[in-house]
Amino acid sequence: MSVPRLTVIGECLIDVGPSGVREVPTGDAATLALAAAQTAHAHETCLATALGDDPLSDAAARTLDAAGIRTMFVQRLPGELPALSVRAEEAGDPLIWRNGTAIRRMFPVHPGYLSEIGASDVVALTATSLAVLPEGGRKTLVQLLRYVRTSGRRVALLLGSNPTLWSESEATRETDRLLGLCSTLFAGRRELETLFGALAGDAAIDALHARGVTEVVIWDRSGGTLASAGEHRVQRKSTTLPVPASLAGRFLAHRLAGAEIEAALDDALLLKP
Repeated sequence: MSVPRLTVIGECLIDVGPSGVREVPTGDAATLALAAAQTAHAHETCLATALGDDPLSDAAARTLDAAGIRTMFVQRLPGELPALSVRAEEAGDPLIWRNGTAIRRMFPVHPGYLSEIGASDVVALTATSLAVLPEGGRKTLVQLLRYVRTSGRRVALLLGSNPTLWSESEATRETDRLLGLCSTLFAGRRELETLFGALAGDAAIDALHARGVTEVVIWDRSGGTLASAGEHRVQRKSTTLPVPASLAGRFLAHRLAGAEIEAALDDALLLKP
């Protein structure tokens, strides 16, 4: 019997710190996939991304495989390089280098690749997953997401701060397009306020449900997290702020295994003993 599959689409960044290259790749998409793969439920976690044919890409692919992530959707593009996340200091903000890297050429690809991803039970992505692509790639990805939704499967979106790859107007337009395609949304309250302005709190969640987003998970800086599935809403408080991509990965894995939203949220927040 086949097991359910979660496929995460997005970039896999090589993490470079003051002491050198770290073993585990970074970036929201890779972090989400790693968190989902670490749950104990029987499911497949796949990462759909593009890497080069260089030693850093080789090491990243091996690490993903060792972590239990299926890599059949990891494209290895000859002559290309992976994107980098570079920190000059441990506590500093990273400098992301993407120009001319493999992820920019991830789409379009042959139809068989897209149909295999489209057969996944859940397809997850971040706003950056779309932002890193050129216009032709964005069009292909949006068509894929539309196919997933119309096929009765689920699309999950992790909404972070506006990608610096977009202008503010582009970010608003593209995010609105993604919201029309997703069934599960993960977002901070600040991101919801950016989207909905004065329409905040429960009203914003109601507006998302009215657009077809059946599940909404939001958090704030005080450690509060809320999961909403229509009129059924669950709120939790944790002592530490969740890492959004890790929270999303664990929540999706537990929901994919059939957990109710209360149990999925508790497990995602690591509240269960």
